[in-house]
Amino acid sequence: MPLSVGTSGGNKLVAAMTVGTAGGNKDVLVGTVGTSGGNKDFYVALAASTNATRSGTTVAGPGVQITSTTANVTVTGGSGTYTYLWSYVSGDSFTILAPTASSTAFRANGTTPVSLVGTYICTVTDTVTGKTAVTNNCVVSLTAT
Repeated sequence: MPLSVGTSGGNKLVAAMTVGTAGGNKDVLVGTVGTSGGNKDFYVALAASTNATRSGTTVAGPGVQITSTTANVTVTGGSGTYTYLWSYVSGDSFTILAPTASSTAFRANGTTPVSLVGTYICTVTDTVTGKTAVTNNCVVSLTAT
């Protein structure tokens, strides 16, 4: 998908490139256009997603903690330099083990039999452009039997 910029002389192609990855082809559009206000960089729109569900199960007991499987964020577009911030949305609240990482797990106390469900999201910020993207909900289920 080419990126064109309108100029007084007509549209000019800035950049068009497709890169093959293990997950399939990805369009990469990065270009710099000179304007009266200085150069302007263009990037593919930022998008982010995460696992829809994560779970963890353990046997209840004194001092026992339940830890979920790892939730991972997948980011496309943007400059390639991101920050991450996991946030609680609803339901039961857990400890986010790595709240500013692209991958994290969730933990709760499992000292008594319990079944907990909480929803979390991750906000991804492109550190170059300042644009943000929010993942889909990640529903976390933690059970101690």
